[in-house]
Amino acid sequence: MWRGAPCGSCWKRSRRNPPGGDLDLATREMLNAGSLLSERTVNAKSILLTYNGEWGEMGGEKQFPPNAGYGVVVEQLKAGTAAQELWADLQAFVEELSESCGADVWSFSLELCTRTWEREKLARVHAHVFLASASKKIRTRSMEKLAFRDSWPVRSGDAIMRARVRARVNDAGDFYCQIAKRGSLWNKGSRKMFVDFAVNP
Repeated sequence: MWRGAPCGSCWKRSRRNPPGGDLDLATREMLNAGSLLSERTVNAKSILLTYNGEWGEMGGEKQFPPNAGYGVVVEQLKAGTAAQELWADLQAFVEELSESCGADVWSFSLELCTRTWEREKLARVHAHVFLASASKKIRTRSMEKLAFRDSWPVRSGDAIMRARVRARVNDAGDFYCQIAKRGSLWNKGSRKMFVDFAVNP
């Protein structure tokens, strides 16, 4: 099983660990630090997850025009079947996950890691998934429910999830996934910016 790294930084391959099984030292340290999810359950009002894995490797600079910028890489990826199939799988995954854990608010996105492209000229994509419930906690009984293409998510420790007012947390999570970034391929959400939630400039 793969474990991701915080968005924008490099990720590393860990020793394969079955969901709910024994974890290696590095993974255990991440758990203790609060960055990786509990190996068994989730029980929270809202959660922002980042997914990385082998499935995100989309090729090196030889597959793109010379000196290609982020926009060129993103558009070429969007036109390719690999990214399109990945996006379709991600949509199906989030639909099933949100239903199984009782989330009535959700947003997700697929993005190019701009730092990896800038430093290594490797096109690698990752996914963000935000889940929330307006009236109850979202729950999963098994880590397997959270695995996407055999990768485990990293839980965001960013300040956007620390707002004291629940509505602001949900707005921040939706905004983070839906805002157009330099590396954005696609995004989708149950609520729309400026329509279902306010955006404070």
